[in-house]
Order: sequence, then structure tokens, then C-alpha cells
Amino acid sequence: MLAAATIARRTSDFGGGLAIITYPISVSLSQFGLMLALVAWLVEALLQRRIPAGGRSDLAEKPPAAAWRSALLATGAAIYSFELLSLMVNSLLAENSLDFFLRGAGTEFKDFWLMGMALWVIDRGLRRDGLRRIESWLQVSVWILVITGFVSIFSKYRLSKIPYHLMHGWAPSAAARYQHLQATLFPDSAAWHGDLFMPIGFQNTHLTFAAMLCLAIPWLLMRCLDPLLIEKRPPWKSILLRAAPLPAAILVLALNNGRSALIGLVVVLAMMILFYGAARWKTRSWRLLPALVLAAATIALLDRSSGAFHDRFARVLDALNGHAKHTDSQRTLVWNGALRLSAAHPVFGIGPGAFEDAIRQDILSYGARFPRLWPDYELAQRGHAHNDILHLLTIAGPGAVLAYLAMFGVLAWLALRDPGGQYNRFAPLILLFAGLFQCYFQDDETLMAFWIYAGLSCVQDRLAGRQAAQ
Repeated sequence: MLAAATIARRTSDFGGGLAIITYPISVSLSQFGLMLALVAWLVEALLQRRIPAGGRSDLAEKPPAAAWRSALLATGAAIYSFELLSLMVNSLLAENSLDFFLRGAGTEFKDFWLMGMALWVIDRGLRRDGLRRIESWLQVSVWILVITGFVSIFSKYRLSKIPYHLMHGWAPSAAARYQHLQATLFPDSAAWHGDLFMPIGFQNTHLTFAAMLCLAIPWLLMRCLDPLLIEKRPPWKSILLRAAPLPAAILVLALNNGRSALIGLVVVLAMMILFYGAARWKTRSWRLLPALVLAAATIALLDRSSGAFHDRFARVLDALNGHAKHTDSQRTLVWNGALRLSAAHPVFGIGPGAFEDAIRQDILSYGARFPRLWPDYELAQRGHAHNDILHLLTIAGPGAVLAYLAMFGVLAWLALRDPGGQYNRFAPLILLFAGLFQCYFQDDETLMAFWIYAGLSCVQDRLAGRQAAQ
């Protein structure tokens, strides 16, 4: 029994490590790792109950008590509970109840089980050496994000589609499109010029990749800034080595043009710098001034010279620095439709899986009243509300929104409790602000990364509490 429990523990560790390391590469492989981790974790827990108390002391690691008791997990479960309630109510009211329920269960509601990633991280992170292992796996995934993102800048082929190209040829097709051209270096040079493409790593959309990379930026940045500002004699050599991936990550984010994720990142980085400056760095914060001046000068220089690279690159920078982008108005049209739908279904919402059909019907009726808006509505992307709060309000009602805000309130509380050097605690908050312009909470690839970082926030807070108690 003891040997079986040990095998289950090691299997769970393997599955969790696989999920963390591979989330930038393959959502299927990552979710398989999570499923393996959770199943083996349950088997381990059941086996340990059957081991006599004296024999349990021989286990390499003792499980922490009640890892599931977390305000984070409670609020996350509340979000999906309201979704399930909405799904059940609207299924009963639908003409074909079973089809409505199955469709909803296979869309927004299906991601509820990804919370198991946070539960597993909390359980494993509180064990001996567990946090160290999880952080080392996460660092590997961050390096994968940066490297694959940087490589994809120079490849017109999508990295995830290279196996398809190897089997079907290298011509573009509906199943394997080329990446979007973003800029051309030295376009007027006959000797040499190079194309730069929109980097998406192994992902299928640039928005998903932007969110994943933005979640990693606080760690990449703060592991350089914190020792620079906290130590009287900063280890410059070590800091410069740590800072090496930052230029590549910044270039990837600039060419990726995931503006919603970048907005979330900028807001959270400002929060971090203000918090650490007031609680940890104190008067040494002035050392940030040269870096801020250099960053501002670089942005201004790129903006001025963008036309020399490529007109598309100029449009990318125009979008990043706040100039008009032709697709921005489409979001407001979908927001208006979502508000009308939520007003018509103020308690339970319209149900998971019903948003696209409902918004299409709303557009048909609204377009009949205002024909001039019809072309813009017809071009708008209507699969989701382009706002996590509005989307939850529309499909599951105000209860889901309150639970969603409570969850991020818990994450903010965890981030602001301790000014120690735990740089990942602010990362989950990026999705709150990024989600004001995109539906990241409906993206299972982004959610996998989100729950990893959210679980780490709980672990680091509990360990900090233990150390303070000692």
C-alpha cells in the first residue's frame, strides 16, 4: 500500500510538471498532464487513508491538511456554480433542453475543471520542496514562451503547423495559413532585407500567446529590478544575465500587438512598482529613473521611424500608442448587444453556449431599426462579448460577475499582503484588466496559465504566513 501511494504521488508530480511545462506548446498535452496529476492525486489520497498512522511517517512527503480550503478556489467555484445554475434554468426553458444543455456544457462551462490546476499547485507547493519544483517547471515554460515567440518572428510558417507542412507540403492552405507580416527590415536594400512576422509561438491566435507571455513578464522584470533596487551593491553581472531575455520578450510583445493583454500588463506593472517602491525599495526607487527615460525614448524613436520598416509596422505602433484602429468600434457594437441581452435576462442570463446565437438575433432586430449600422454589425466578431465581465453578466447573470470580482479581490489581497520577493503574485491580476477588452476567462489555453499563477499566489502567501508565525 505504501509503495502504491508513492507511485501515485510520483505519477501526480509527473503529470503536474507536464501540465506546467507544456502549456505554451500544446493545450491537449497540458490538459492531459493535469488530468493525470489530478487522478493520481486522488488515488494517492485514497491509498494514504488506508495506511496505518505509523506507516504514513515513512512517506517521503506528507500531504498538507485541507489544501482545498482556499478563498480563491471558493470564488472560482462560485463562478462556475452560477454558470451551471443558468445552464440548468435556460435548458428547462429551451425548446430542445438536452441539446441546449450539452452545447452549454461543452463551451464556457467546460473549463471549470481547470481550477484543478490551482488546487494541485496549492497541494504540491505546500509540501517539502514542492514550491521549488513548481517554480522551476514554470521557469522552463517561460523560457519556452520567450524562445518560441522570438523564433516565430522570423518564420512565415506557424510553428504549430510545421508537422502538417511536413506531411502536406509547404504551400498555405485553410488548415495551415502563413503568419501575418508585421515589418520588413531594410526594405530598400538590394543586398539584404528581412521580413518580421506576428509572433504567436505554438499558439493559434496572437491574443492567447500575448496573454501567456504577459503573465510571465512580472517575473522576468522583477528578478532584475528587485536586486538592483534592494541591494546597496547590486550584482551587476548577475542582473545583466537575468535581463538578457527581456529585450526579446518586449520585441515579441510589440510585434504580437495583443493590445488587451498589454493594457493589463501595463496596469499591473504600475501597481507592482508603486507597491514595491513604497513597501520595499523606499528611497532606492530613484534608480528606476534612467530605465524609464530609456524606455520612453525607445518608444518615441520606434514611433518616429516605424514607416522606414514597413507600413504595417507603422499601423501596429499606431494601434499600440492609442491611435485609432478600425476594428475598435466593433467591440462597442458587441458590448451594446451584450448589455441589451443582459437587461432582458437580468437574473440567470441567457445560459452558457447561447451567446453567439443570441447576439446574432439581437443584431438582426437592431439592424432592422438602424440600417446604417448593419455593415459594421455584420463585420463584428460575435463569438463572445470582448469583455469578461459583460460576457459573464450576459450568460450567467450578476451572481457570476460578483463571484468573478470577488476572485480577483482575493488575488489582489494575496498580492498586496507581503512585500517579499515573490514576483509571480501580481501576474494573475493581468487577466482582470486585460479582460475588460477581451474574453480571456473563456480561453482554456490562457486559463491553464492563469490557474498556475493563481495557485502559486496562495502557496506563497501561506508559506509567508508560516514564516511570520515562526
